[in-house]
Amino acid sequence: MEVRFVEALRHVEIGLALDEMRSRKPLGSSIVEIGGGAGWQAKALEDAGFHVRSFDLPNSDFADDRVFPIEDYDGHRIPADDAAFDIVFSSNA
Repeated sequence: MEVRFVEALRHVEIGLALDEMRSRKPLGSSIVEIGGGAGWQAKALEDAGFHVRSFDLPNSDFADDRVFPIEDYDGHRIPADDAAFDIVFSSNA
Protein backbone atom coordinates (compact mmCIF):
# COMPACT_ATOMS: atom_id res chain seq x y z
CA MET A 1 0.00 0.00 0.00
CA GLU A 2 1.32 3.45 -0.84
CA VAL A 3 2.65 5.39 2.16
CA ARG A 4 0.81 8.63 1.25
CA PHE A 5 -2.53 6.82 1.07
CA VAL A 6 -1.95 5.21 4.47
CA GLU A 7 -0.93 8.56 5.94
CA ALA A 8 -4.12 10.22 4.65
CA LEU A 9 -6.25 7.40 6.04
CA ARG A 10 -4.58 7.61 9.47
CA HIS A 11 -5.15 11.39 9.61
CA VAL A 12 -8.89 10.87 9.09
CA GLU A 13 -8.98 8.15 11.74
CA ILE A 14 -7.10 10.23 14.29
CA GLY A 15 -9.51 13.12 13.86
CA LEU A 16 -12.38 10.87 14.87
CA ALA A 17 -10.41 9.36 17.74
CA LEU A 18 -9.39 12.79 19.04
CA ASP A 19 -13.01 13.89 19.26
CA GLU A 20 -13.74 10.87 21.45
CA MET A 21 -10.61 11.24 23.59
CA ARG A 22 -11.23 14.94 24.24
CA SER A 23 -14.75 14.14 25.41
CA ARG A 24 -13.44 11.62 27.97
CA LYS A 25 -10.00 12.78 29.16
CA PRO A 26 -8.47 16.21 29.74
CA LEU A 27 -5.65 17.54 27.58
CA GLY A 28 -2.34 16.54 29.09
CA SER A 29 -3.48 12.98 29.72
CA SER A 30 -0.99 10.28 28.83
CA ILE A 31 -1.49 7.99 25.85
CA VAL A 32 0.27 4.81 24.85
CA GLU A 33 0.01 3.95 21.18
CA ILE A 34 0.59 0.35 20.15
CA GLY A 35 1.68 -0.16 16.55
CA GLY A 36 2.87 3.39 15.93
CA GLY A 37 4.02 2.83 12.35
CA ALA A 38 5.51 6.07 11.06
CA GLY A 39 4.09 8.05 13.98
CA TRP A 40 1.59 10.21 12.10
CA GLN A 41 -1.14 9.57 14.66
CA ALA A 42 1.16 9.88 17.68
CA LYS A 43 2.33 13.23 16.36
CA ALA A 44 -1.28 14.40 15.90
CA LEU A 45 -2.14 13.27 19.44
CA GLU A 46 0.84 15.12 20.88
CA ASP A 47 0.09 18.21 18.78
CA ALA A 48 -3.44 18.12 20.24
CA GLY A 49 -2.07 18.38 23.78
CA PHE A 50 -1.68 14.80 24.99
CA HIS A 51 1.53 13.18 26.28
CA VAL A 52 2.29 10.26 23.95
CA ARG A 53 4.60 7.27 23.95
CA SER A 54 4.33 5.14 20.85
CA PHE A 55 5.66 1.62 20.33
CA ASP A 56 6.15 -0.58 17.30
CA LEU A 57 8.27 -3.47 16.13
CA PRO A 58 11.71 -2.51 14.84
CA ASN A 59 10.95 -4.22 11.51
CA SER A 60 7.74 -2.25 10.90
CA ASP A 61 7.03 -1.53 7.23
CA PHE A 62 6.99 2.17 8.18
CA ALA A 63 10.19 2.26 10.29
CA ASP A 64 12.04 4.21 7.59
CA ASP A 65 9.29 6.85 7.37
CA ARG A 66 9.00 7.80 11.05
CA VAL A 67 7.96 11.37 11.86
CA PHE A 68 7.69 10.80 15.62
CA PRO A 69 10.04 9.08 18.08
CA ILE A 70 8.52 5.59 17.96
CA GLU A 71 10.05 3.27 20.55
CA ASP A 72 10.93 -0.20 19.33
CA TYR A 73 9.71 -3.10 21.46
CA ASP A 74 9.51 -6.87 21.20
CA GLY A 75 5.77 -7.09 20.52
CA HIS A 76 5.09 -8.81 23.83
CA ARG A 77 5.85 -6.47 26.69
CA ILE A 78 5.51 -2.69 26.59
CA PRO A 79 8.50 -1.19 28.40
CA ALA A 80 6.44 0.89 30.83
CA ASP A 81 5.00 0.43 34.29
CA ASP A 82 1.52 -1.02 34.71
CA ALA A 83 -1.20 1.66 34.70
CA ALA A 84 1.31 4.26 33.44
CA PHE A 85 -1.11 5.64 30.83
CA ASP A 86 -4.57 7.18 30.88
CA ILE A 87 -5.48 6.07 27.33
CA VAL A 88 -4.48 3.10 25.20
CA PHE A 89 -4.67 3.76 21.46
CA SER A 90 -4.07 1.42 18.56
CA SER A 91 -5.10 1.65 14.94
CA ASN A 92 -4.72 -1.24 12.51
CA ALA A 93 -2.11 -3.09 14.53
